[in-house]
Amino acid sequence: ADLDEDDVMLLDAWTCVFLWIGKHSNKTEMKDAERIAFDYLRTDPSHRDSDTPIIKTKQTYEPIHFTGFFGPWDKNYWATKSSYETTKTMLHANNRPEIYAELIRDKPKQNILNRTAVAKYSYEILVKPADELPEDVNPELREVIKPAIRLHSYSTILNFNSLLTMYSITGNSNIGLMETTSISDASSMSHKKIKIGRGYCAICGAKPTGINFDVLTCSSCKAFFRRNGVKPLNQFVCRLSGECKIDERSRRQCTACRLRKCFTMGMIKERIRTEEQNQRHRALVQENRRQKFKKYQQHQEETRLVC
Repeated sequence: ADLDEDDVMLLDAWTCVFLWIGKHSNKTEMKDAERIAFDYLRTDPSHRDSDTPIIKTKQTYEPIHFTGFFGPWDKNYWATKSSYETTKTMLHANNRPEIYAELIRDKPKQNILNRTAVAKYSYEILVKPADELPEDVNPELREVIKPAIRLHSYSTILNFNSLLTMYSITGNSNIGLMETTSISDASSMSHKKIKIGRGYCAICGAKPTGINFDVLTCSSCKAFFRRNGVKPLNQFVCRLSGECKIDERSRRQCTACRLRKCFTMGMIKERIRTEEQNQRHRALVQENRRQKFKKYQQHQEETRLVC
């Protein structure tokens, strides 16, 4: 229950940090995993050593010094302290698959996008949810691939009500007066205001990955709401005044206030898929990939025949 196969999870063991990659995690989360781990160390309030090792592992390929932190894997591992030879014999006897553990040494570099080399897609394709986009489309750079569309305006308008709530909370009366404005009128907002709504997670202010549960959020707040959104709000209690500041640095400190802010900003718990819905969604994604590959093979065959 501690690990969700749809997510990239981070385990802080203090002397090192593990990045666990779920087998169904999306492309954006896998791509940003290393950057998130470095940001986690950099923003830790306890001023962690920036050279703390970051170890990346994958689901079903976990090393034993990772699984030892979880009871369901091996409750007696730390108590027995088996020797290296005994452990190796046990692993071979259980026919365990190959272990994957990668030490991340260098900070990830920013990718430089070559605008002339990317594929072009229609507006109808680019406005689809992130998990239904073509594989070579970055959900964060849709407007770069098709700049004339100004997709960032569409994304902001789509989540306009939650942005109104956010500005009303901060006391911006000018934005508060626009509550009755229609969606078509919203497009007349200044470019600066649209950029504000597009550029930050509505919950903690971090870099967003897209519209999640009807609100523009980062991958961390998306995963947080997926785990806790269906639970009763009164299950969580704030240890302070109930008005904790939620930002990228403090978002892990108070579950109650963070979840309350998720609902305040308009996140909808009915959007959280059940396990049965997840299975149907994965089957649909796999079928779409098979169809795309089949079309690609047909195109290759037609090209070969013409030549």
